[in-house]
Amino acid sequence: MKKTGSIALAAAAATTLCLLGSCKKDKEENLIIGQWQVQYTGADDNSNGILEESEKVMIPDTARFTFNFKEGGAGETILVPSLNSRTAITVPFTWSKNASTVTVTANNETNVVTLLTLDRSVFYGVYGEGKDRTWLYAVR
Repeated sequence: MKKTGSIALAAAAATTLCLLGSCKKDKEENLIIGQWQVQYTGADDNSNGILEESEKVMIPDTARFTFNFKEGGAGETILVPSLNSRTAITVPFTWSKNASTVTVTANNETNVVTLLTLDRSVFYGVYGEGKDRTWLYAVR
């Protein structure tokens, strides 16, 4: 009887650890879901593989540029060129994520973003090559 109780306790502990591990994995995979406000983009104008301060294009306080990643692989980009006009341009996209990249397809164009940072507050990645290499920095 004592042995059966120990086995049951061990099984319960293993199940709990497994569930906790799965929850952690789900949370990590779902970090991207939600709305991200782009702070700046940047192009590697001199093709040196480094984004320099002079290559950053800051999103002005008078505009908004956001990505909204939804569960199930859908999303939308929302660009408000001027907060005064309140005119928004919305572009739907589809997305998928693996450990180090996010693939985004919009208007029949696909970009694979290599994630440099993805946590609860920062989405930072780069896509493209050479002069077409583009950095994207967004926050919640």
